[in-house]
Amino acid sequence: MIYHYFLRSWLFLLFAGLTTGVLGQGRVSNVRMRAPDQQSVEIYYDLKNAQPSDSVYVRLQRRSGILVKPNAANVSGAIGQNQTDGRDKKVVWNLRENKLLLREEVRAVVLVKQLGTAGVVAEAPKPEPPAAEEKPYESVATRRYTGPGWALLSALAPGIGNIFVQNPTPKVGFRPLVTVAAYGLLLYGAGQQGDAKQAYDAYSRSPSETEGEPFYQQANSAHQRYYIATRAAGLIWLTDVTLTLLKGLRNERAAKKQPAVSLNLNYQANTPVALFRYSF
Repeated sequence: MIYHYFLRSWLFLLFAGLTTGVLGQGRVSNVRMRAPDQQSVEIYYDLKNAQPSDSVYVRLQRRSGILVKPNAANVSGAIGQNQTDGRDKKVVWNLRENKLLLREEVRAVVLVKQLGTAGVVAEAPKPEPPAAEEKPYESVATRRYTGPGWALLSALAPGIGNIFVQNPTPKVGFRPLVTVAAYGLLLYGAGQQGDAKQAYDAYSRSPSETEGEPFYQQANSAHQRYYIATRAAGLIWLTDVTLTLLKGLRNERAAKKQPAVSLNLNYQANTPVALFRYSF
């Protein structure tokens, strides 16, 4: 009887301890994220069963799985200890001051860890890869720029800017030949213009129209070749710049389309984690 009594008492204390451990840590749910611009993000979440010793913090997760930790000075709002239960708790992360770029899909991770009375971590989430902490400048997004700005490069070198607006990766192909053709026609046209001027000067110095006729025909033919070559080069130039600009604008519109949003709730090292996937 005494043995059974102590056994039941021990089981009761064990159950009570487990219940306190589960209920004594805050639960995060209903995570939302808004990006008013590329300089900052606003993270919203609901918190339940919060304790004064609980500490709430956030991370950004890249596609590679690396968790990016914010600098404490660049994050404000409902983070840290002494958070109370409530809905629409808000955290603002200033990415620009944190030297981060935000161009494509990332995940906002909201975590809660329970601290002891002396400030010692009772339960901690999965350790983060150190690579995200070592780099002074960490780009959250890796998507390369494929917008209309490459048309400026095409204006300088026809065919080259068009390489960088191709998806999913830059495509060279025969595009450098467009540069060679455009500049080649310009140089050829400039040479023909010089020949036309020399032939016309010889025609002007001829003592008679009969003797000067061959020089006149030579000047006329060279001038026609100059006209055709330079106009062809200009057409190539204009066509490539226009195509690059239109392709870049299409890429820019496609990048601004709102993709699907997903929210996953799970646990990491017995710590509740809300993963919110947002693409912009």
